[in-house]
Amino acid sequence: MKRIILTFAAILGFVLSSGAQTVKSFDYQGFEGLDISHWFDVEVVKDNNYSIVITISEDIDKYLEVENKNGILYIGLDNPSRRVLRKDDKIAKATITMPVLNRLTLSGASKFNTEDTFDCGKEKFVLKISGTSVVYKLGVIAKNSQINISGASNIRNLKGDFGEIDVKISGASKIDAELIAEELDIEISGASKAEINGEFEKIELECSGASKAILSGTGDEVELEGSGACSIVADNLKAKDAKVDLSGAAKASIYVTRKLDAECSGASSCLYRADKSISITSEISRGSRIRRID
Repeated sequence: MKRIILTFAAILGFVLSSGAQTVKSFDYQGFEGLDISHWFDVEVVKDNNYSIVITISEDIDKYLEVENKNGILYIGLDNPSRRVLRKDDKIAKATITMPVLNRLTLSGASKFNTEDTFDCGKEKFVLKISGTSVVYKLGVIAKNSQINISGASNIRNLKGDFGEIDVKISGASKIDAELIAEELDIEISGASKAEINGEFEKIELECSGASKAILSGTGDEVELEGSGACSIVADNLKAKDAKVDLSGAAKASIYVTRKLDAECSGASSCLYRADKSISITSEISRGSRIRRID
């Protein structure tokens, strides 16, 4: 009898938990961008047809806000109370199909996941994430791209093919990416970290604070600027011509095949790899150093 009661209680518990959420569909069409807030977990599938399915806890369903405005699909909560914002085990998930994605904004503790690559054609691709948001496995092809990462956000396994790409990372954010680009302009500050591998014609990197950059692949022209206590690890980035400007306690390493121009001040350090003799121009102040490594 006791076992029957326990079994019935377990079944009842399952029914209650299942009934604590609701599933909704929305028939919006024509959007090419997403703006996701709060703690929504979003999965996007590339498809010629549009669909939006949202699974949400019933106690926050009344706050749900979904809107298609100027080609951007907004998903979030409308003026929720502080109690609601505590999240606990509340469910907020969205599954979206769409043919094109050229703008993505995440805030709060949102998550974005896709297994697909989106071709933006001549349109600029813009990605902005803040808070503790996370982007997983996004693939993008675009002529130009702008990426801004702040707070403690994270971009994981980004794959991209760009003409020009501008990346700014601040706070304690992270990015892990495989890229092909004519020009990569990247700025890292705070305690952020960037790990990027790829093929580039030109790279301009500015690193400050306690940030760290790990670069690998190839680059024709590479400019590295470091200040504060930052670390730039680029000894697996094979650069034809490199210019390195370091100050404070910044450290950098680079792999150069033709020409190196280095300027170091403070207690900074520049290490370089070279397969053969290269042209070196350097300006080193007392307390700093430049040294060849194997």
